[in-house]
Amino acid sequence: ALDEYRDINLYTSDFPGGRYNLGILYANAGDLERAVQSYQEALETDGLFYMAKVNLAMVYTQQGKQAEAERLFREVLQENPEIVQINYSLALLLAEMGKYNDSRKYFLKAAELTPENTRIYYNLGLLENSLGNKKEAESYLLKALNLEPDNFDFLYALATFYLEQKQNAKAVDYAKQI
Repeated sequence: ALDEYRDINLYTSDFPGGRYNLGILYANAGDLERAVQSYQEALETDGLFYMAKVNLAMVYTQQGKQAEAERLFREVLQENPEIVQINYSLALLLAEMGKYNDSRKYFLKAAELTPENTRIYYNLGLLENSLGNKKEAESYLLKALNLEPDNFDFLYALATFYLEQKQNAKAVDYAKQI
């Protein structure tokens, strides 16, 4: 079935969708070099095909090419600033690269676009905590937990946060909930 799928997409590879689908196939198979080549070929055919840019950026992050991934995410956001997942992905990438203030900007944009997305608040809380902004960190972690009260990660983050702050009674409360 995979051979047939590959053959069909090779047959339609003069369209960007065929090359894009091949990129997905190769990336899922762990053949990142062929995935990069397929996404680049899709973009040569249609430079505005933003999903090929997004997937290429994701492969670049797997390859440790964060600067190239950042460039592509920023290009996509210039053309489509309201795509939540791209704002969020860029925020995560920038945090990983140590560009915390820039990261915060994209986390906040993602949170503005989807205020019900608890993972964004969780990551904002972790980011603010790592920057020493304890009040903001607590606020974001609590917001995530209030939206999703049984989430293990959020409970654990708050228990750990309060332990670090020497607020042992609060830490124990969250540990008991875990």
